Amino acid sequence: MSTIASTLFHIGHPETELYAALGAGFVFGLAAWGAGSFLYVIPIHAAVGIATDAFIYRRAARERSSR
Repeated sequence: MSTIASTLFHIGHPETELYAALGAGFVFGLAAWGAGSFLYVIPIHAAVGIATDAFIYRRAARERSSR
């Protein structure tokens, strides 16, 4: 249930992000269940989000400079 709920928060984002949210929700759920706390996955989620944004920014900057 939590994977479905977390995936629904990503509706409206690019389709690949929606699929990634589905997979990550499952993995993060297993990690939280195994650790007994969801607090461990919060910094991981933040790091993945920041890295994704950084890669998108770098790609856009590279495309702008190649014009």
